[in-house]
Amino acid sequence: MARKALSKLRQRFGDEYLLDLNAAGAWVRAGGSKNGAKQSAHNALSDPALQAYLQERMRQRSKRTEIKQDRVLKEIATLAFFDARSLFDEQGRLLPPHQWPDEVAAAVAGIDVSTKQVPGTDPVEIDHIVKIRLWDKGRQIELAGRHLKLFTDKTELTGANNGPVQVQEIRFVAPKSGDGN
Repeated sequence: MARKALSKLRQRFGDEYLLDLNAAGAWVRAGGSKNGAKQSAHNALSDPALQAYLQERMRQRSKRTEIKQDRVLKEIATLAFFDARSLFDEQGRLLPPHQWPDEVAAAVAGIDVSTKQVPGTDPVEIDHIVKIRLWDKGRQIELAGRHLKLFTDKTELTGANNGPVQVQEIRFVAPKSGDGN
């Protein structure tokens, strides 16, 4: 079965949408009208041909950048379960950075080293004061996870052929008095 070709507008919309996942903004940036941009973007996103295009582009980007769900989850685990004791040897001395395993180095944002002379020492002794800063990569990891749809803030329901859910009728029947309810 031949796939329906996308219009230039919908293809540009798809490319713009993949930049920030802002559907209405992508519609306008692609050249669509600001009036009704939200509804037009919603309609475009329900197009199976556009969905296939988006899936293929996301697959290509994932392959190109090597950002995959497993990698994101491993990075989250590295930061979540980081043990600061792994920065030190058995005597409590800070290991030199070149001896840190990859998962330790990944959790460290930077090291500040300052020195001061110890008063009254001969020969002169220098104290090294080391401050280790750990990355707060949560936001960047969250964004990557959202791109891969690992996390959702909303639940999307779709009806037949990825269309809207059709609700025929909702009725509320109040209990009759005297039923004990």
